[in-house]
Amino acid sequence: MLETVNSISANCPMPLSEALKMPLSFESIYFNSSAWESRKKHLENEVERHNAFIKLGQEVIKGLNVLASRGR
Repeated sequence: MLETVNSISANCPMPLSEALKMPLSFESIYFNSSAWESRKKHLENEVERHNAFIKLGQEVIKGLNVLASRGR
């Protein structure tokens, strides 16, 4: 039960206290809804954006390393 509540709280998003008030059937209703598809797309976009920043940072580090090696 707590795993279900935690999943609802993390993915809806809603506070854990609110998720505890929801019926257990809410999980299947939510995860089979268009609201979940929209939320999932939002989460995927957040991951892509995060990965883009990491990749950009790696490219900056590579560039700085090239500049540093030229100065030696």
